[in-house]
Amino acid sequence: SGSNTIQDTYVNGDNEVVKSANYSDASTVDLRTRNGTGVRRALLKFDTGTGLLATLAKSTAPTNRLDKRLVRAWLRLSVVNTCWESPSLWTCNQGWVPTTATFNTRDGVTPWSEVWATSGNQNVGPLVGTFALQSNPLTGGCGILDITASLQAWVDGTNNCGFVLGHWGADYDNVFALTEYGTAELRPTLIVEYYYIPSPPGTAFVIR
Repeated sequence: SGSNTIQDTYVNGDNEVVKSANYSDASTVDLRTRNGTGVRRALLKFDTGTGLLATLAKSTAPTNRLDKRLVRAWLRLSVVNTCWESPSLWTCNQGWVPTTATFNTRDGVTPWSEVWATSGNQNVGPLVGTFALQSNPLTGGCGILDITASLQAWVDGTNNCGFVLGHWGADYDNVFALTEYGTAELRPTLIVEYYYIPSPPGTAFVIR
């Protein structure tokens, strides 16, 4: 969990003043779809070039000893207030920069291909799935979604544009914890299951 693995921000269209603001340091996002004042969508991206993710093998690579092969991957999110509707997760259809993306631009300069609107979901690719949020006495809810196909595709070299988190519905107001949230266990968390073939005892090998 946390910003070492997951990069996130959100876009905020509440008024003209904040449309050019970046929220990569925000601890929460108040997701909104149609509330008469604007729209908010969370953006999440995994850094597949560092840590464990950088050691995962491509699906097309021959099987070698000590290569880590992805089995399953899940994204866990937490709501830090009462949840009214389960959110959905889409792949983003274009690249964006976490530290400079705004409501108006993907990177501080380049406009989004679609204008974020208060009705429907824009700038998204295929639907990954909808979180089945579970009640929790400490939070408004938490949920886990299988993202194995997306993560393996990025490891294989597909352009990593990350995800868009939002609602498809009326006036919802769910507050989700982001990577800067103070309680570590409530931050967005990537759960990875993998396997590798160990070398036989007594075999000389180099750890890569």
